[in-house]
This record gives sequence, structure tokens and C-alpha cells, in this order.
Amino acid sequence: MTKKANIIDKKLIDAEVWQISVCEGSVAMVHGCTYAISEYYIPKYHLAFNIVNDHLNVLKTKGERYLSDNKGSLGEIPVKKGDIKVSDKFALSLKKYLKIKDTIKNEAIDVVIKSAIENSCNYAYDRPNDSFTKINEFTKINELPDLNQYLDANENN
Repeated sequence: MTKKANIIDKKLIDAEVWQISVCEGSVAMVHGCTYAISEYYIPKYHLAFNIVNDHLNVLKTKGERYLSDNKGSLGEIPVKKGDIKVSDKFALSLKKYLKIKDTIKNEAIDVVIKSAIENSCNYAYDRPNDSFTKINEFTKINELPDLNQYLDANENN
């Protein structure tokens, strides 16, 4: 007789099920084209996750997004639908997933910054604002010391 791997963690922790509104983008938001999804909040690890269009979304939160006075950008108040138990092992996997995702995002940003410098692009990644910023066409990208210093510091790591 063979033993089956026990994929169910016996240690369960509390989670909350919330109904939140989402939309497909800014045009849908402006026109009020929203729909409800279930989001699962794990207070122990300050994590939430949902699945939209077969895409797993994991985020850090201390629950502030579920406060009754928080209508969010769509103007709809989140509604608590209930409490459930989830595997602690699953919650820790979500935490690791988020850390890996953040690491990969930072590495991708490094590639974008390096490419912008090497190719004298007109756009560069603005890390503090988490967005792309148009560089004045009269400014050479190599004259931007903050980007060059950032690259130099990261090449040594």
C-alpha cells in the first residue's frame, strides 16, 4: 500500500470573504461597468487574494480596504460575506508568491532602466512613483545621475 501525500495542511487559520467591485479598466470605471467578485482576506498575514478572469491577484493589506467608510475608487462599499478557514501553509505560500512577484517586478524595472540608459530612450522608469516618466527631450538620459547611480549600485549587488 502506498502512502498518499497529504496536501491538506491540518493547521487552519481565519480568513474573511468579502464582496468587492472591480472593472476592466479606466473606461469601464468611468461608465460604471463594474462587477462583483469575492476577495479573501487573511488577517494573520495581512494578505488578501482574489481571482479575476483566471488571474490570481495577491496584495498586502491590513484590512483598511474593507472599512465601511472606504468606498474605493469605484464608489461601492465592500460587503463582508462570511468567515472561512484556510490552510496556514496556503497563506504562507501566498506570502512567498507576493515576495517573489515583487522581486521579479524590481528586476524587470532594472532591465527597463538599464535599457533606457543604453538606448537613450525618452522614457524612464520612475521608481518612487511606480510609473514611467517622460524625460525632457533636451536632457540626455546619461545626465540623470539618480538613474546612473541606481544602476551602478545594483550592478555591484
